[in-house]
Amino acid sequence: MTSPDEESNAESDAESNLARAEVTVDSLRIAVRQLWQHTARSRTTFVAALVFLVLATLAAVALPWAAIRVLDALAVGAELRSRLGLLTAIIAASAALSAVGSYLMMRAAEDAVVEARSRAGVSLIRMTVPAFSACTPGDLLTRYLADARAIRQIAMQSVVTLVTGVINIAGAIAFMVYLDWELFVVTAGAVAVPCLLLVIFMPRIRRATRDRQDIEGRLGGELERILGGFTTMKAAGAERFEIVRLHRQASAARSAGITAGVWNAFSTLTSSLAVQGAFLVVVAVGSVRVESGAMTVATLVGFLLYAMQLSAPVFQLTQSFAIFQAGRAAVERLGELDAFDAEALVGETMGEQNRAVRSETNNDPDRTLVEFRSVSVQYPGARGLALEDVSFVLPRTGLVAVVGPSGAGKSSLFRVIERFVDVESGEVFFDGRDVRSSRVDELRSEIALVEQENPLFDGTLRENLIYGIEPLPDAELMYALSTVGLGERFAEPASLDAQMGHRGASLSGGERQRVAIARGLLRGPKLLLLDESTSHLDAQSESIVNDVVASVAETLCVVVISHRASTARNAARIIVVSDGSIVDDGTHEELVAGGGWYATAMTGPDDDIESGDGQQLVSVTT
Repeated sequence: MTSPDEESNAESDAESNLARAEVTVDSLRIAVRQLWQHTARSRTTFVAALVFLVLATLAAVALPWAAIRVLDALAVGAELRSRLGLLTAIIAASAALSAVGSYLMMRAAEDAVVEARSRAGVSLIRMTVPAFSACTPGDLLTRYLADARAIRQIAMQSVVTLVTGVINIAGAIAFMVYLDWELFVVTAGAVAVPCLLLVIFMPRIRRATRDRQDIEGRLGGELERILGGFTTMKAAGAERFEIVRLHRQASAARSAGITAGVWNAFSTLTSSLAVQGAFLVVVAVGSVRVESGAMTVATLVGFLLYAMQLSAPVFQLTQSFAIFQAGRAAVERLGELDAFDAEALVGETMGEQNRAVRSETNNDPDRTLVEFRSVSVQYPGARGLALEDVSFVLPRTGLVAVVGPSGAGKSSLFRVIERFVDVESGEVFFDGRDVRSSRVDELRSEIALVEQENPLFDGTLRENLIYGIEPLPDAELMYALSTVGLGERFAEPASLDAQMGHRGASLSGGERQRVAIARGLLRGPKLLLLDESTSHLDAQSESIVNDVVASVAETLCVVVISHRASTARNAARIIVVSDGSIVDDGTHEELVAGGGWYATAMTGPDDDIESGDGQQLVSVTT
């Protein structure tokens, strides 16, 4: 007798199992719908390929029947030429239809891969910055490359095999019933149990395959991390450590792959037992029926041919189910990209007229460009606020430095201005407009951001300069380079087509920063944001970049996050951020005289700015 608690647990388990079943059905429906979306551009070709392959399958199903007619003619001494001609025609038609169908299916599958990668690419590029930060690039690459490639397997090896296999099996069964229904019933009973086991194995194959793909995604993330910090790894002597970590992830992927392989092996075993069992039953029972006169030898041979014909589609169906489960996991992972927080696609690139209008609007220095009103920001998953009750204004021209200890919230100010993150409370205005009421692409087209590790792309100097904007005349590009002090380095227009190498490897650190600033200026921005743009530069390069920034600040607003004392001293205004709040605001002289954090941090013979936790705003002596 069960207790009330046991009954309650049993009911709970039953409800849980029912819920899992519903989720499985729902996930299957979603996977099929997503797969259908990926074949949007290839559906006509896909349907045509299926038609040819179905006709080829029907021809193959008719082959044993044509063979029986030849054997019957031999038994009674009838004319053979027409029957052999029919058999030959069926064989030729089946081969030709299969060849055309396979070619069309290959084209449709490749189109489906392109569609899947196009959709995945849009989802990746539209991701919000917080959503991207929560992912590993290696896993995203795996989804884009390997998981999208799995669409080809689903289309060519799963869906096609499923359709043609079902037709092949249905046709063979129909002829077997027609030839001797009693022998068919005995044969079907012998293979029922292995087929039932196949149904049980399929969900386990999908789960094992999904686990393997997730681990492979993490493996890609590990490798991406290593390659991204390759020099640091070498300098730290961490090769053995990284080899061990990679081997551990590779071993985990191997274990997951073996698990999936075990379940695939079980499915192969059961399908093989079904086929071999059917053959054995047909030979044994059929021989008895021939001996008793219940069927002819020709009928038995035909029945055997159909039984043998069943072996290939049954085995292929087993494999197609396994491939479909693996592909379904890949389709689900691709579908997850659509669930990431996304931004609207950027509209048209900035044109000449728009850039000219912007340069005119910057002529009013008394007009406020940026205003924060009691802004608070919290990142997803974070316990505390990144910014709390922040208020300040930025003019249309001039150099403003943002300083403070690491983790104080300085970069969060830039992210809010760019709308990489939205505020929890408060308001942000840019050029008199609430940023939340502005189109993201329009807002960002008026702002240029130069990051601490600003990437230059593997391409020409021209391609790097006009990234994100419309092509510009060589003269304008050369003027921008001259503005940032690279006029002598790139004196001829032909240098615009020089290759920069991977992440600008052919340039020095200072040159990369100045090219990035030139790229920003070519956008015709109202606001230039520099995030630690001189942190990794030597004294001479820093001095050059500071001169460029000071010159640019005469015509537009430049905000620079820096730990450099020289940068802070050169700024017309300094904003001090600590623990997500603005704790001080003024000129260098005012802040030093005020005796706050900034004054305390200004220590040492070189006027290094040092925070309480050891972070420094370093002054580089020449």
